[in-house]
Amino acid sequence: MEKRSLLAMALSAGVIFLYYTFFFKPPSPPPAVLPLPVASETESSPHAKEKELVAPEKKSVSVPENKTPRLPLQQTSIDTSLYQARLSSEGGILESFRVKGYRETTAKNSPFVDLFATSPDQNLSLEFREANFSLPEKMDFEVLQAGTHSVEYRWKSPEILLSKKINWDENNYSAHVKVSVENLSDKSLQGSLGLRLESRQHVHKGGGWGFLKAPENLKYPVLYPEKGIVRHPDVKELPQKTEEKGLFQWAGLEDQYFLWAIVSRALSSETRVEYGWREENILYSELFYPKEIFAPASKLEKEFTLYVGPKDIEHLKILGVHLEDSVDYGWFSVVAHPILFLLKFFHRWVGNWGVAIILLTVFIKLILHPVNKKTLESMKAMQKLQPKLVEIREKYKNDKERLNVEMMNLFKTHKVNPMGGCLPMLLQMPVYIALYKVLYNAIELYHAPFFWFYKDLSAPDPYFISPVLLGVFMVLQQKMTPSTYQDPAQAKMMLFMPIMFSAFMLFLPSGLVIYIFVNTLMTVIQQYTHQHDLSLADLLKKRFKPA
Repeated sequence: MEKRSLLAMALSAGVIFLYYTFFFKPPSPPPAVLPLPVASETESSPHAKEKELVAPEKKSVSVPENKTPRLPLQQTSIDTSLYQARLSSEGGILESFRVKGYRETTAKNSPFVDLFATSPDQNLSLEFREANFSLPEKMDFEVLQAGTHSVEYRWKSPEILLSKKINWDENNYSAHVKVSVENLSDKSLQGSLGLRLESRQHVHKGGGWGFLKAPENLKYPVLYPEKGIVRHPDVKELPQKTEEKGLFQWAGLEDQYFLWAIVSRALSSETRVEYGWREENILYSELFYPKEIFAPASKLEKEFTLYVGPKDIEHLKILGVHLEDSVDYGWFSVVAHPILFLLKFFHRWVGNWGVAIILLTVFIKLILHPVNKKTLESMKAMQKLQPKLVEIREKYKNDKERLNVEMMNLFKTHKVNPMGGCLPMLLQMPVYIALYKVLYNAIELYHAPFFWFYKDLSAPDPYFISPVLLGVFMVLQQKMTPSTYQDPAQAKMMLFMPIMFSAFMLFLPSGLVIYIFVNTLMTVIQQYTHQHDLSLADLLKKRFKPA
């Protein structure tokens, strides 16, 4: 019996162990009940008990000293005939800036270009350097006034009262920014006040390959110190942070067609500009006024002008601070401005930028016709002298001095200037280079249609028709040009050059290719009329003479 009892107890213990180990689920513990504090004899009133009950909740919240509650986010929209802007009270920043008249694609329903699309959250933010007062990383501004063309923000701390008022120009892509800092403390404050612009670098992957690859339309910092505009186009080598001091009129960012600029309204040799990049391909540019000290109860006021918009010469000139120099016309800007004027004149006449380019090219070609004629005459005369020049070179190949004398005598006898073909070409090179720069940088050609499938003169030819035709006519021009060389290898090389040049045109803007194609076609016509002693009128009569 004892053995049976022991065995039964052991089995029961095992069953209980297995049940509680594998099958039994303990109930959830009841919520903890905090003991109520016991009121002391001196605090036995109902109000004292309420304080005791609220005390633990206060201890669980950490509120830093002097921290003000967050203000509700408020967005302000600005709408003019030129642009649509949206600002945020969180930081007083510019969140969006859509430029009317310039769309993201060639589609008619495409949205307007947003110059701050997917940009970071520090555009038009206030910056302080060398300040002896503290500011939060992002200030929640109170909106004092918001209208259709202006907005005024205010932010206050125990030390300062900060105000930022922005008035937008409805007739230009600019805004006037007035900033005031009032000293509320009992000590002197100091700091350098600045404004910041940022933009994300969108790497455009153009067509092409190798050295024929289309150039990327990148953004890069641009400055305007006392001696003129300074660009930093090599953004891949741009330091993360660069500071410069000098008499800066404005500073900002730019790409091929648009400009983001902060304009100084109080010139000083102590003005500082800081630019560079930070994470995620974000470029930034800041302009700071010199550091100032302002006493208690005094106010520091500074003014800036903001320009955000297309590189349209007429709008850039309005501010009078050389913003128009951001349009890169190279060394021949003196010639480029009249060419741009003529291009706009022809566009007003015909209403199509592609046709305007053709008319401009024909007009310039006709103006330079006397110069081109001199070039053709000189090259033709040199071609006739080639056999005699070969004889002289062979006869005096060992006497360089006598060779030069005999060649000059030959030129003098036949009244041929060996430089006659080069000088006229050099004279017209500034015109053609300036025309090239105008067409490459003209905002007027941005998404401007021509006809049929040529819907964007700033984009490459989608089917490479114009570059191929250009190559054909360049080869024809090369064969028609009077040759001044006898070496067959050199002749083959000269015929290969038009093919290479045409290849370079494959991924350049079609507006440029149209200009070069029309120019080449006009050159072929000029050479034909010159070789056959025909005038343009004779050529037209011959072409359209009835059978």
